[in-house]
Amino acid sequence: MTTRATSLTLAILGAACGQPEVTVSVTIPAAYADDVATVTLQVLTPGADAAFTCDELAFGEVGADTVSGSRRAYITLTKGAATPLTGVPRLGRKLFWAQGMDASGEMVVAACVEQDSADGGISVDLTAEPATILNLHWIGGLQGGLTIALGDPSARLTALLTDSHNERLAGSRIAWRLVSAGGDLQEGEVLTGDSGAELGIATLQPPTPRLVGPALVSINGRWQRNAKQPIPGMLAPPPPPPTSGEFVGMVGFPVVGRLGPQGRPALALPIFDTVRLLYLDPDGRTLVGQTLPVGGPIQGAAVVPAEPTDKLVVVTASAWLQIDYAGAIAQPRPPIGEVKQFFWQSSCTAARTDGALCAVTANASPPRCLALDAAAEAATSAIAGRVMLGTVVTSAGCIGAVNGDTYPAFVSIQQPANGPLFVTTLTVAAEQPSPGAWSYYVADLQTPPFAAVLTPALAATRPLLITMLDRPDVKTVMQSRVLTLQPDAAIATAQLTSTAVATFPSEPLAVAVGDLDADGEVDVVSTHLGGDPQSAERPLFLLMTLAVSHLGSRAAGDLEVGGREDSVGTPLPRFANGRAYLADFNQDGYDDIALHTFRDETDGTRTNLVRMLLMGVPET
Repeated sequence: MTTRATSLTLAILGAACGQPEVTVSVTIPAAYADDVATVTLQVLTPGADAAFTCDELAFGEVGADTVSGSRRAYITLTKGAATPLTGVPRLGRKLFWAQGMDASGEMVVAACVEQDSADGGISVDLTAEPATILNLHWIGGLQGGLTIALGDPSARLTALLTDSHNERLAGSRIAWRLVSAGGDLQEGEVLTGDSGAELGIATLQPPTPRLVGPALVSINGRWQRNAKQPIPGMLAPPPPPPTSGEFVGMVGFPVVGRLGPQGRPALALPIFDTVRLLYLDPDGRTLVGQTLPVGGPIQGAAVVPAEPTDKLVVVTASAWLQIDYAGAIAQPRPPIGEVKQFFWQSSCTAARTDGALCAVTANASPPRCLALDAAAEAATSAIAGRVMLGTVVTSAGCIGAVNGDTYPAFVSIQQPANGPLFVTTLTVAAEQPSPGAWSYYVADLQTPPFAAVLTPALAATRPLLITMLDRPDVKTVMQSRVLTLQPDAAIATAQLTSTAVATFPSEPLAVAVGDLDADGEVDVVSTHLGGDPQSAERPLFLLMTLAVSHLGSRAAGDLEVGGREDSVGTPLPRFANGRAYLADFNQDGYDDIALHTFRDETDGTRTNLVRMLLMGVPET
C-alpha cells in the first residue's frame, strides 16, 4: 500500500448571519481514492446528556438515534466545487465527520475532527482512514447454548482486521467494551500485529465481570463497516449449594415468600397432601428441605405478606388454613368450594401487607376474594363481574393507568391460545370486597402469547412482560409492554407500547421476573428446551435477560441446566421441564434463582430436583 494521497479541498461558506466561514479539507489515501464516489460531511454537536467523542464515533459506540439527535448539518461533497453549508454554530464543541462512499454506498474511508468555539472562521483538516472489516473467532469457553462464557481462562478471542480491499491492517486499534450486570463497564484496546503470521491479527481475553449474570461484549475496529452487534456473554453462577436430594411427587402451584425461620425466603412446593419447603441455611451454603403434612389433598397455596414472616395459606377439600415452617397449623376455615387457583392480590398501596386472598373456583366464573381474617361466610361471597369460565390466572400484581394511579390487577389469557389478553383490575376492600369493582381490558396482541407476567413493585411503570412466538423463525420474542388503562371505562381496549427484551430459538416453558443485579430494574428469567424438537432427549436451558443494555441490545445469556452437563461441569440427568422462581434466598441484596426441574419416569412417577443459583458477587 503506497503512502501517496490525493487531497480533496472544498471551500464551504456559512450562508446565514452570525455563522462562521468554514473551510474543510479531506485527504484520502491514494489506495482508496479511485473507490470513493461521494464524500458526506456531517456536523454533530453532542449535548451534555449524550456527550461522545470522535473515537467513540469511530469505534461504533454511539447509537444511530444519538447521532441523529446531535446532527446540525449534513451535505454531500463534490470534487472541485464549493458547497454551501448552514447550521454550523460558532460556539460549543463540534464534530466534523466525513465518510467516503463507493458507488454502492459502502463506506471506504472515514475521518473525524473535533473543534471548540471559534472567534473567526473555522478551518478543518480531515485525514481519512480506511474503513475496516472485523472477523472474530472465539476459542474455548463456549456455553452449551448461544452465549460466550466469561471468567473462563481458556476463553479468548482472535480478531482479524482488513480494509475494503481485503488487505490486512497492521498496528490498527481494536476497542473492546464489557457491559455487565448492574451496568458495570470495563473497556480497553489492543493493536493488531504488524508482520508475519500475526499481521492484522489481535488476541484478547474479556475480563471477568464483577457480578454473576449476563453481559455484552462489544468489539470493534475503527470505522468498522460490518455488523457491530454486541456479543452475549455470561459469568455463570457458582456451583449450587448442596441440595436436600431429589424428591418424588406431582408438584402443584409452587409459591415463594419469607416462609423460612426468621423470615428467610423459601420455596414452597405443594405435593398432594404435603408441602415441601426449601430455603438456604443462615450461611447461604446449604439448601434445607422440610416436609410439612397438611392433612388432605392440596387444591392451592398462596403467600400472604405479613410481619415478621409471611404466612403460607393452603386450601384443601375440607378447609383452608395457615401452616408455618415447623408444620404448625393455625386458623383452619371451612371450605370455599373446589378451588382451581389460589393467589394473593395486593391492594397496591404503600403497605406491603394490604390486600386480599383470591380464589378461582370450579362453580363461579369471577374469582372470589376475601380478607385473611374475614368471617367464614365472607369466603363464599363471589364478586360481581364477568370472567371467562376456565380462566387461568397467569400473574397477579399491580398495573398503572393513564391517570397516574396504580391498580390491583390479574392477568389471564383467553382460550383459545391465540385470543386476546384479558387484564382485570379490582379495588380490594380490607374486609368485604364490594360487588361491581371489576373492570375489564382487552389487549389484542395479534400474535399468540405464551405467557403474560406482571412485573413486581420495583417497576415504576408496572409493565407486563409478554412472550410470544415469532414465526416463521420459530423463536420466542419476549417484550415489555406497558398497558394504558382507562379506569373510568367498564370495558376498554388497552393500548400497548412495546420494546423487545430477548429472543430464543424455542418458546418458553415458564417466565419469572425479579432483580438479579440489584439495580432496581426488572430482569427476566425463562426456561427453554433446546436441541432438535424431534429428539426424545432435549437439553434444558435457563435464559437470563437483564435490564442492562448497550447499543440497543439487552444483556442476555443462557445456561444449560438440564442436559449433558451444566456450566460448572456437574453431570445432570436430562430433566424434561423446569421453572425458575426468584427471591433473595441468601439475603445478600441480589435476587437468586430457585430452579425446579423435573422429569416423568416410566413407572408414572415424577422426579423433582431444586437447585439454588446464587447471583451477585461470586465467592472467590
